[in-house]
Amino acid sequence: QSSCSPGSGSFLSSSSFVLRLGQRAPHRRTPSSRRQMAAASTVTSAVRVLGMSGSLRTASLNRRALAVALRGAAAAGASVEVEEFDLKTQPLPMFDQDVEEAGGDAVRNVVALREALARVDGIVLACPEYNFSMSAAMKNAIDWMSRSPSALE
Repeated sequence: QSSCSPGSGSFLSSSSFVLRLGQRAPHRRTPSSRRQMAAASTVTSAVRVLGMSGSLRTASLNRRALAVALRGAAAAGASVEVEEFDLKTQPLPMFDQDVEEAGGDAVRNVVALREALARVDGIVLACPEYNFSMSAAMKNAIDWMSRSPSALE
């Protein structure tokens, strides 16, 4: 049985997965000692989370799973502020360095995605499995998110 086959426990074999929940954005300073970390945790405001579904279908189970996960964190007592980036209503152009360099209206939603990323501490992704991988919409979003922040400036 391969590591990507159904039931193997791989994130590719599940209907959704979570990435970077609660991690601090790299541009923020993090406390170095345990005492500083404990003090910071008591005065820290809500964790800001960006939720994104890799499914474009309106009635997607992954959209529902994402909503349940984010509501569940709040119901469990976590102090969470949620922002959603909807790949259906804010479609991203297929990644193309020529489009990136040209900028303008073609990358308007990419700029919006990068601005949303700058405001959050972590990302929660829910994505359907397509042929043992993530959806094209999610892969494309990750391609755009991984580009240098100065690429569109």
